Amino acid sequence: MTARVSPLAIAGAWKIQAVANADARGNLSEWFKDSDLRDATGHGLHVRQANWSISRRGVLRGIKVNSGELVKYVTCVRGAVLDVVVDLRVGSPTFGHWQMEQLDEDNHTALYIAEGLGHAFLSLVDDSMVMYLLSETAQSAARAQRPPARPRPHDHLAHRHGTAAVTEGFLGAGPARCPAGRTSP
Repeated sequence: MTARVSPLAIAGAWKIQAVANADARGNLSEWFKDSDLRDATGHGLHVRQANWSISRRGVLRGIKVNSGELVKYVTCVRGAVLDVVVDLRVGSPTFGHWQMEQLDEDNHTALYIAEGLGHAFLSLVDDSMVMYLLSETAQSAARAQRPPARPRPHDHLAHRHGTAAVTEGFLGAGPARCPAGRTSP
């Protein structure tokens, strides 16, 4: 296996740490391999859509629920983000719990986020680029019309909506770092 796969504190979410193979030309990282994911977790990912987003420092995206059969595989290939997985499954033993991981261009880490879990991230630097592999197209996931477990916050919050003070608490004067694997109580 070319990656280390470990479960997060929320059932259905895993952290995948790819191994970068470096030489004089640069490095190569195998950031997704379905057979490795399936062997480690019992879950594969049939990719139906791939997206990326580029966000300025302080932009908060989410919380978006993985409705229907939607599964996400997420990594940050440029910049740095604090990524949060939230259990939004009513009746789950970890309902309402969350786990935060830093994803950045240097740590070669991805998250597998199962259906029913929420996902959000906060960009720590300008031009952070997050890439997503999706098991369903955005349109088919929206058609599933699974109601969220509780009212959802706005999908995209920006400084003009009063989040500047909140994000400054995370960001401070420069790029921030978070303890790996920080979780809710």
